Amino acid sequence: MSSTPNDNVFINVQTYQPYACAYLRHSNPMIYDANRKFDNFQDFTGNLGNTVMFQKQLLLKPTKSLVYNWEQTVQRTISLTVDLPLSVPLQYSAEQLVFNDAEAFMKEYGGKSAMNGISAEVETSLAARAETETFLHYGNGRTEINSYVQLSSALRKMRNYGNTMGNAKCYIPDFSVDKILNSGMNQYTPWDLGSFAMCDWRISSLLKKHIAGSEGQANSTLTVVSVTTDSADPTRIVAITFSGTSAASDPDSVKAGDKFTFNLSADTYMTILGSGGKASASTVQFSAAADAESTGSSQVTVTLNNPLIASGNQQNITKQIAAGMTVSVADSHYVGLITQGDPLFLAMPRLPNTDPYKMKQDYDMDSGISVRFSYGSLYGQNLYGYAFDCIVGTQLNGENAMAILFPLSSFDA
Repeated sequence: MSSTPNDNVFINVQTYQPYACAYLRHSNPMIYDANRKFDNFQDFTGNLGNTVMFQKQLLLKPTKSLVYNWEQTVQRTISLTVDLPLSVPLQYSAEQLVFNDAEAFMKEYGGKSAMNGISAEVETSLAARAETETFLHYGNGRTEINSYVQLSSALRKMRNYGNTMGNAKCYIPDFSVDKILNSGMNQYTPWDLGSFAMCDWRISSLLKKHIAGSEGQANSTLTVVSVTTDSADPTRIVAITFSGTSAASDPDSVKAGDKFTFNLSADTYMTILGSGGKASASTVQFSAAADAESTGSSQVTVTLNNPLIASGNQQNITKQIAAGMTVSVADSHYVGLITQGDPLFLAMPRLPNTDPYKMKQDYDMDSGISVRFSYGSLYGQNLYGYAFDCIVGTQLNGENAMAILFPLSSFDA
């Protein structure tokens, strides 16, 4: 017998086996917690268009007298607009369907992957509201948030402004959890945040990363020069001009979503008015509504995302903003979020039928989203299509929320 095998010829048949791993996906805590009151607002009587308006809390101040001082009623609203279309279309030929079993492949694997991709976009849209709609915030983007004490302090700060008396919800980045848990191992035995201090703690990997403008990155202290008021209501400060920018004529001086805090001193002690029109212990904060470029004289005008009002029944700060007051600017950060009273809204209105193509509406238990699934063919074109799609609207009432600023360095620390 030969010591080497004959030059035999075998036919190798290659096969592929089903996907044997669990699907990689995000936890989507905001989707699961979102207020779905306006999910199908297109069915509301009298509502036309892709926007629905809903009321914010009415602000009224009592008078210390039985002689009536008739209050002016100011209806305040916030809008939710469905402006995010999402779709995952898949296209096959007859040959692929017959010889490659593409239909079975799509049904078993494509659907789940499509749901995961769409839900990640929806969760990201919700998380982005923490950057644009909040004005209160905890942290400065420089000091690491890594303890139960800091989380508790953030809750106290928000509740000092106003408390719904129910459980709050907080969304923090996944990379911060281990250090926070480690800080409390002497007091807390479970290796989980769970619920404490009347707050349910959620972990997310999709929180918005905010890149601050030059002033935030330079840790600038800016000085008030003047204010701009609303032409229709001069009590409302809608923009503030500051001096002392880190550079002149800098197009990146301030970025939309940058967070500002007024610095306290004995002669400029100014705080936010909380629930019932009473002064809170919280310093006045605001967020930039738009990008702003510094001038050649190192000044920058910042548009506020929430007007500051020092008089009248809509008053929300304890004293007038004056020249010479200073503010600090937060550095780049991941935007965590605390909410109370279900102010985070998600709408996914039902899409119409796709006649003559077959369709159905699907709710995915794993991701928490509802989508339309449709399929059909183009006659004589050898094209067969399967599509998952939806339309989405998100909104956050910033008066019932507060951002928590986790430094970018926390991710690698």
